[in-house]
Amino acid sequence: MEPVYKKVGQAIEDVAKENGYTFILNQQIGGQDVILYGDEKNDVSYLVLKKLGLTPKPATQTQGNEPKQ
Repeated sequence: MEPVYKKVGQAIEDVAKENGYTFILNQQIGGQDVILYGDEKNDVSYLVLKKLGLTPKPATQTQGNEPKQ
């Protein structure tokens, strides 16, 4: 099934980028909403870790999410 998942995942990402979507959601998979696509520039993980007083290693930082100086 991996080739099918990969193909569908790529199609979802392509549609999102072609149409300027920030997120694509699939509602109610097993009672949970699932993000099928999320633009990486909206990843706030670095900011949350910083708020918690943690400093992630550079390899774990997502480009574009570091606080602006």
